[in-house]
Amino acid sequence: MSRLRRDVHGTHAYLPQGLAAGGCGSSGTPRFMREIASCWRGVAGAGNTLRVKRGAVLAALMILVGESTTAHAGGISLQELLPRLAVTSAHFESDLTKASYTVEGHIETIDRDGSASDRREGAFRVLPDGKRRRFEVLRYTEDGENKLEEAREKAEESSRKEPKDEDETHMPFLASEQPKYVFHVRETDKADPARVRIAFVPKRAEKTLVVGSAWVDTRTGDVLTMGIAPSKTGLFVDYLHVTIEFGERMGDGPSVSRVTFEGSGGILLFHRKFRGAAHLFGYRVH
Repeated sequence: MSRLRRDVHGTHAYLPQGLAAGGCGSSGTPRFMREIASCWRGVAGAGNTLRVKRGAVLAALMILVGESTTAHAGGISLQELLPRLAVTSAHFESDLTKASYTVEGHIETIDRDGSASDRREGAFRVLPDGKRRRFEVLRYTEDGENKLEEAREKAEESSRKEPKDEDETHMPFLASEQPKYVFHVRETDKADPARVRIAFVPKRAEKTLVVGSAWVDTRTGDVLTMGIAPSKTGLFVDYLHVTIEFGERMGDGPSVSRVTFEGSGGILLFHRKFRGAAHLFGYRVH
């Protein structure tokens, strides 16, 4: 399993700046990552010292693809595998709109000497509420100081805002999304040949389409890990590395269990390095 956790081998991937910095846009991010972002955006507010400018995303990304789209994956062709991935991706996205779950995580600045500062840590319960999502703040601290009440007030304000569906990015394996991408088999796990890494690149760069790769199980069509980046980006982020693990259960299928990230961003001479992680668990489909 350790090989699978490598996901995209150095691929720079995008995480919403709300999670990374307490208050940014959400275009180019899947629903589950937008909701993680909203937790932090709702409680940290615009004054977060780790804030990256609104609209800031990954500056550059290259994925090398070596095999053709007709390559075999785990004993079946890619053309046979993609419909399986479409089914599980649709199941995942459908259940997520009806699910509640808990997010625990932290974000911190990395100083030049390698020490950490500006640590923000919290736990949130995400609850479905029609098109909106409500965020119940369970705990929240800034550098060890309890900021729970302030966080709850900001989360309540954030929950009242209308979501912007036009900015939403979907799983690239959805049947509706697959025609927009080129897929390639990149690698097979020698310990378990049924597990393969699929790279995906949009045919045309758009802010709601992503580039990256995912380890998948060809027997079930389940996504195991994934790394992504928006195909059309702005400026102000130097780099951002993200690993997403699908190790939890939601209904009858897998769901996101952990997101880890590190990066650097800013404007002109003011750049900050940051890192963090989020653990997702306790899924319940309503």
